[in-house]
Amino acid sequence: MKLKIQLFMVFIALMAMSVTGALAEDDCQKTVTLYAGQNIDVGIVNLSEICVDNQPTLRITYEVDEPWRIAETHLDVATDPDELPQKNGNPIPGQFTYKDKWESYREQVTYEVPLESCDETFIAAHAVVVSPSSDDKKNVWDVSETAWADGEDFDGNNWATYFNYTPCCIDCGGEQNFEENTDVGDEKDKPDNNPGNNGKGVGQSMIDRIFSFFMR
Repeated sequence: MKLKIQLFMVFIALMAMSVTGALAEDDCQKTVTLYAGQNIDVGIVNLSEICVDNQPTLRITYEVDEPWRIAETHLDVATDPDELPQKNGNPIPGQFTYKDKWESYREQVTYEVPLESCDETFIAAHAVVVSPSSDDKKNVWDVSETAWADGEDFDGNNWATYFNYTPCCIDCGGEQNFEENTDVGDEKDKPDNNPGNNGKGVGQSMIDRIFSFFMR
């Protein structure tokens, strides 16, 4: 009985380590300043990794401080900064993959971008932000500025910037559906050849057995 108690304590410790590992995925994020007019701090752009349909995905959120609002957003993501839409080193926001114009100005805008690989990723996040020119002009949006998420300068002659991020490629509970993994669909359709697991993973099946042992 004493041995069972000791083994049970080891089991609890291992489970705690497992939970800690899952919480560590919260570190898979990055936040940079959103600058308007080159040097006005108007908010942030936050990047984090989430799972969408078992696929590691980047959640990229623009968020501005009072009294600023977001009127337009343009976002592009690439594994090479030269692949971001540009001409002569100057980015072309109108050609970015993700873009919206907001008739009702926003305080926050979020995009979800599927990860194509675990390689270093480069993000160009552009916005048009607006604000009242004075406190007595509440809801009169007569100031407009272009804004970029802080980072490295493009090679052109303007002040546009992009930032980098190396994905954690979090475990989303299935095959990573990256484009280069052409056999992923076939793997998903294969039947479970170990019906004794009742559809559970091997690790989960082992946990069930250990737990049953302690409950005897």
